[in-house]
Order: sequence, then C-alpha cells, then structure tokens
Amino acid sequence: MKKIFMIFALLLVVGCEKDMNNTPTKRVEVFLSNYQSLSAEVESKIMADVEEMPNLNDEEKEAYIRLWERHYQGLTYEVKNEEVDGDDAIVTTEIEVYDYSNVISATSEYLVNNPEFFQDEYGNHSFTKYNDYRLEQLNQVNDKVKYTIDFRVKKINKKWILQELSEEENLKLSGMYEY
Repeated sequence: MKKIFMIFALLLVVGCEKDMNNTPTKRVEVFLSNYQSLSAEVESKIMADVEEMPNLNDEEKEAYIRLWERHYQGLTYEVKNEEVDGDDAIVTTEIEVYDYSNVISATSEYLVNNPEFFQDEYGNHSFTKYNDYRLEQLNQVNDKVKYTIDFRVKKINKKWILQELSEEENLKLSGMYEY
C-alpha cells in the first residue's frame, strides 16, 4: 500500500510540474532562454537569416553568425507582467540586448556620404568592402539597450503557444529597432 501511495504521489508531482510549465510566462521564458543558450532551432534561424542576407561571401557569413551568437547569448530579460483573458494572454517582458541600431544607421549614412571608400580598383561598388566595414563596426558594439515586448500567447488544445512576433518585436530582439 505504501508503494502505491508513493507512486501516486510521484505521478501527482510530475503531473503538477507539467502543468506548471504550461503557462504563458513559461512559454515566453522558454522562448528567450532558447536564444540565450543557442538552441538548435535558434542556430538554424541564425543560419537561415544570414543566408538571406545579400552579397555576403563565406567569411562574412561566418562573421555574422558569430555576431548573432554573441548577441543572443548576451540577451537578458525580465518578465514584468502576465495578463490572461480566457485563451489569450499578453506577457510583458523587458529585454536587454546589444544596441546595433545606431551602427546600422551610421554605416548606411557613411556609405551614402563616402561611396568612394567602398569602391573596388575599377571604381565599382564593393559589397565586400562595405560588409567588412559594417561587420567591424557591429563587432565593436558593447552598449546595450532595453526594450519592452508584449509577447502574445494563445491557448490551443489546452497548451499555451507563443504567437508569431511582429517585425517590430523581431527588430527589438535583434537589437536593430530604431528608437
């Protein structure tokens, strides 16, 4: 009888633990911790995002991958609030990430004002020179910025699911949101 009671108690604890992980806040925490730990899914996303960037050579692609890995590992967050309304929830979270927005703007402006700096020996625009310059500037960023993101979470079949991020939320997560 004692063994049956212990097995029942163990199943009850495991069942409660499973339910404790099925909350809107927990879904957001898992999502953000996957970025911090560079889960396989996040690594795949980084590689896919870099592959979509135009005019990069293999060395530049690798440099961008390392940049994003550093960025996401440096991400910190604090959940500020959770509001549940039936099967919908909003989890207000403050994140802190490297602030790339100023560098993106400054390097683009520098390109416009100094196009000759990014020309090859034939006077044509050199994507490699520009990409190398931008990467150099991005790798020097140590300043961080805090953003608030309201993550939308929806309960589907009794499970809380994080909804797709908006463009603004993705820019904040990547540190490129212009504030």
